[in-house]
Amino acid sequence: MMPTKASATESLSNHTRLEKSWSHVGIPDREGQMRKGFVPSLAGIFIVILGLFFGLVQYTEVGENAMDQVHRYYTYFIDVQIMIFVGFGFLMTFMRRYSLGAVSLNYFGSALMMLEAILVIGATQQGFWNLKASKIQIDIELLIDCSFCAGSGMIAFGAIIGKASPTQLLWLLVWQVPLYALNQHLVIYTFKALDMGGTIVIHLFGAYYGLAASLVLSRRQPLHGLDHPKNSSAYLNDVFSMVGTLFLWIYWPSFNGALASVAPESLETATDAQTPGGALCVGLFAGCVSTLGFSFLTPFLDRTIGLGDTCGVHNLHGIPAILGTLVAGLASLGQHSDYLMYGTGREQLGWEVLAGVVTLAIATSGGLLGAWVVTALNLTRAEDMAVPELFDDGPWWEGQRVEPLPVSSSVHVMGGATRRDGTTHRSNADRSRAGGSATSHHGLRRPEGALALTLTAAGVPADPSNTGAAAAFATNHAVHGVALYIHAPGSGAFTPLPAPGAPAAPPPDAPLFASQRDSEPRPVQPMGVDQGGADRV
Repeated sequence: MMPTKASATESLSNHTRLEKSWSHVGIPDREGQMRKGFVPSLAGIFIVILGLFFGLVQYTEVGENAMDQVHRYYTYFIDVQIMIFVGFGFLMTFMRRYSLGAVSLNYFGSALMMLEAILVIGATQQGFWNLKASKIQIDIELLIDCSFCAGSGMIAFGAIIGKASPTQLLWLLVWQVPLYALNQHLVIYTFKALDMGGTIVIHLFGAYYGLAASLVLSRRQPLHGLDHPKNSSAYLNDVFSMVGTLFLWIYWPSFNGALASVAPESLETATDAQTPGGALCVGLFAGCVSTLGFSFLTPFLDRTIGLGDTCGVHNLHGIPAILGTLVAGLASLGQHSDYLMYGTGREQLGWEVLAGVVTLAIATSGGLLGAWVVTALNLTRAEDMAVPELFDDGPWWEGQRVEPLPVSSSVHVMGGATRRDGTTHRSNADRSRAGGSATSHHGLRRPEGALALTLTAAGVPADPSNTGAAAAFATNHAVHGVALYIHAPGSGAFTPLPAPGAPAAPPPDAPLFASQRDSEPRPVQPMGVDQGGADRV
């Protein structure tokens, strides 16, 4: 008897639900955590912002030069908005499993930061120091400044994308806004640095705030960096990322020139710049430094100190910003005082360097503190992200599932019998040649003399017939004296795995699916390893 269309549809639906549920086995309930952590946090922040808007904010009064202000700033504002919401968003879609998060969280985070920045930057510029008005006046110039603040936040987002939960990202971005406003005031109004394009206050600050936060997050996460198989791209992802790149490239003159524009009444006395060759040389040099950084510096920092930099903001924003800070100061040497904020170029250079150093200090300390609050303090009591959840939309979006990992990328050491190394990703062979003790794939050291370890793994197939892969993992990674078991779905019991010396085994990096006939990865079960003979899930 042929199955009816309804029964076939129901069967497919049941299979999809089962596959989705199996793909999350061994992974914390993120939907529940979103309800307990993200939603209350966002609701509380929005209530505070809404109340302050009613009490402290108003639109600027229309003056005689209102249309001049619109003609001067509005086009720049729209261009900058396209860069923030389209350019940065699609730039970060290169990860094959995190494109939805890249665009959507960029959209969400930028909008939230702009609302908060209206209050914080508006109060800083118009109230705390200048006392211009009793209420914050919203005008296009302030909105451009708030867009720059959001741009700094999206630069920081690029360093931690795929490793921070939405709740962690929410609080990190909220905390960044007051630090940005403080640093901006120090750099522009106190130090009087030449920073019209935002080299210091946007790029330098955003890059090192995000890198400092990423360093703290990475210390708590195995496979947080280049070793993670999902921290990779695909053909269409690269195409969409190029769309973001082109939007940024086309509109960048507006980003640099938005607040450098000249008022109509000042056009007669304005002078033309005479340095296009110098600008081209600086750009070419910065591009070379950035490219070399992607090729050599990022892997070096990932391997040595465990600094995971998902989008390479250190090379794209951080190091070029340091270069730009120095170039702006050096360009002051020999310039007429009319072009400087101080009497001599040497004095201007000194203040430029000081502005950069202070920015680095505020950004790194603020990033470290913010990341410590959302991880170690962890007021929402959310569990750390599991290895398969990193760089994956599955835990956070309806209709998405966590993609399983190859077994060699999935095993990580836990429990009191181990400690986190966090300073290397070298293999056992590399460490043996260097005279060190054996470690797991991602730098988790096994104490000398330990008789047993507690291991967990995600990405191991639910089919006990595939136990050879686990044995191959144990053999290739020198895990000795450990009892290995695999849990068969529905049996309620653990099946012993072959000893580490078992002969036949597939390569440890081969994708392990429940059925080779499927074109899509099938659901997986975690592998449990006992310490002391007691089975556990």
